[in-house]
Amino acid sequence: MHFDRGSTGTHEGLVQIDGFVIMETALEPSVRVPAHTHENATIVLMLAGDYRESFRGTSQAHGPLTVIAKPAGEKHANDVGPNGARCLVIELTNEKIREMDDVARPCAAPHIQVNSPASRTGLRIVRELRQPDALTPLALEGAALQLLVELSRHPPRTYGGEPCWMKRALELLHETPPGALRLSSPASAIGVHHIHLARTFRRAQGCSVGEYARRLQVERAMEMLTRSPAPLSEVAVAAGFYDQSHMARAIRRETGMSARQIRAVASG
Repeated sequence: MHFDRGSTGTHEGLVQIDGFVIMETALEPSVRVPAHTHENATIVLMLAGDYRESFRGTSQAHGPLTVIAKPAGEKHANDVGPNGARCLVIELTNEKIREMDDVARPCAAPHIQVNSPASRTGLRIVRELRQPDALTPLALEGAALQLLVELSRHPPRTYGGEPCWMKRALELLHETPPGALRLSSPASAIGVHHIHLARTFRRAQGCSVGEYARRLQVERAMEMLTRSPAPLSEVAVAAGFYDQSHMARAIRRETGMSARQIRAVASG
């Protein structure tokens, strides 16, 4: 295991492979990291704790399972919360960025994804870093490329090319208590026919309303696992699953990891 002490915290498990630099970083509690830039484009997955990041005149708090992507040279500052923070950090060399230019530009501009498919791929990268074997370099390269694919396929949405009601439909899905969702509910609330909602939603989001809701249920459970020491059975009920085994199957299907592994990754 490699350790290095830098201005932003303690770096663990640093690996360099084919245009990627991959590491875990532990940030000390209540530390302010003044405005700075990185030579390479960066992708950060928050694992535990929180920090507030300021860039381009905005300020936003990041909690567990948030993925933050920034291009090289993006000036930003960080204020770490009272509990510190632990992150997965992936840097892309300029050569790797140029290599991908004709295919995708996952770090062309700053953007944030919360509890996304990219978050789950990042968790698999952390597990690989912590349990290395002879195939780890190959596994890390494949997972890092998969992460770029997910960031490129699911860029931040501006709703500019979507019907004006789509943003409200997504908000309703996130606000609806687990298990209470019916397709007619958001359709009625935003004033569109449920068949029109279903068709438009699939075109815009790349999945059905039901698939989105199931993914959201897993994401809620994963967030609770990283933030709370509550028993798994209580997390399962709070996230709207029938029981702990139902939650365990859903999480493993989405992430390839058990609920206990998710919690262990976040706790460091």
